Amino acid sequence: FFFKGVRFYCSDREADYILIKLSPKSNRKMLAWLVTWFLLIETVHCSHFRGGTASWRYNATADAVEFTRRTFWVYRPGLNCADDLSNSVFATYQCSGTCVPQQQDYINCTDSSTSLAFVTGERKFAYRVSSRQEGLFSSCCWFDDSAWQFKIVADVTSKLPGVVNTSPVSLQLPVIRIQSGCGQGTISIPVADADGDVVKCRWALSSNQECGDVCQRLPNGSLDKLRCKLDLSSVGVGTYIAALQIEDFSPVNNINTSYSSIPLQFTIEVYTHSGQCADLPYLSSGLSNGSRISIKPNCMWTYTIAASSSSGSRISEIVMASPVGLKTYNLTQIGNSSQWYINVCWTPDATQLGPNIFCYAAVDSLQRMSTTQCLVLYVSADVQFCNSSGRTCSGCSIGYSFASNNETCIDNDECTLGTSGCTQLCNNTIGSYTCSCNTGYTLDSNNHTCNDINECVSGTSGCTQLCNNAVGSYTCSCNTGYTLDSNNHTCNDINECVSGTS
Repeated sequence: FFFKGVRFYCSDREADYILIKLSPKSNRKMLAWLVTWFLLIETVHCSHFRGGTASWRYNATADAVEFTRRTFWVYRPGLNCADDLSNSVFATYQCSGTCVPQQQDYINCTDSSTSLAFVTGERKFAYRVSSRQEGLFSSCCWFDDSAWQFKIVADVTSKLPGVVNTSPVSLQLPVIRIQSGCGQGTISIPVADADGDVVKCRWALSSNQECGDVCQRLPNGSLDKLRCKLDLSSVGVGTYIAALQIEDFSPVNNINTSYSSIPLQFTIEVYTHSGQCADLPYLSSGLSNGSRISIKPNCMWTYTIAASSSSGSRISEIVMASPVGLKTYNLTQIGNSSQWYINVCWTPDATQLGPNIFCYAAVDSLQRMSTTQCLVLYVSADVQFCNSSGRTCSGCSIGYSFASNNETCIDNDECTLGTSGCTQLCNNTIGSYTCSCNTGYTLDSNNHTCNDINECVSGTSGCTQLCNNAVGSYTCSCNTGYTLDSNNHTCNDINECVSGTS
């Protein structure tokens, strides 16, 4: 059965609709729940759609399915998320059918970028559904007036006795800019699945009502479905839309039917530039792409994103697609160098259990973009300790933190705090620290670890005959017929005739 409901009016376009496809086994009570709650969509600037994603998970306590929808829009001054991410976008819902005539709610703002001209927001909805059901979000328009469509499939039947599936999650920056010919032609699609299912990616299909007017809008692009990687090496200069479906499958049984299907849609801009590829901005520190960080609920996670630019430009922005509640501070240059950094912090709550994807990239003053890096922030009550226990979310420079007045930045004494990582000697400096070693050791190339010096091999012992290396030291000894001098280095001949030992 198909039911059409929830019509909302955009500021400059016609109304939106949603279609829900119900399995024949769904009863009228469940239908009433669906029509009442699932068919609620926020009022947005519909002609400036930039993509988004959606996911779902089963909440056993509430005996309901929680849907999460992330939407991307074109940046507009005056749109709440564009001006202040602590704001929310106010939404009024108009509903037809068996439901309350009008509902009102807010969308949490998450990210905003002036360089790439996007804003993002996220909402969560909880519904009681049964069996396998499909939700269709559709409207007009993308930034080029193409109609958009989202399709999400949720199968809440038990895949194992007492086990209900949870969909995979995915996220990407709303806009990815690639300089042609610079070897940036591979885009990794970050995916994670709380159940450990096999996750695959495929192109969204028009026949499945998954992508509106933007199906197959990435000509000559190829998709590695198993590794979820886009190959753009044969894609020419232009603006494209990637419309994908992310699906999870049994890791044990060879079954071709997915447990669920979620959308991911974003924009790709391939451009030419007179600058050299070596001059592109790049992320110069931090975790590797795809890293997983385990975080305990209500524990603060802090992270520093550093980026470098060429001599002819500067880093103008670190663009992000982040979890709700992640806080950022001002982009700061390190002295007069080409390095810039931004501090972020996030304290997840119990509603954010499971994998949360965080993506970021650097954009320079010439509008060139670094490669994108994504992390999986996995929130779990099984994490025993707060990784950042005792740390605060600080807008101070690296090596500094707020004083008790929360206004003045003071030096962190990493040696006293025990955060330096030096294995032997720690020397605090203003805004930083250095490590050094005791006598008999040398500092490793990592500038933290001390390695034993083998004085016997290096020839620095001063032993005139035999040298015996020890950890952090050495001893000298002598051949038969000699005795060690009081200086512990020189060997003196034993006069056996005089000593009576002949």
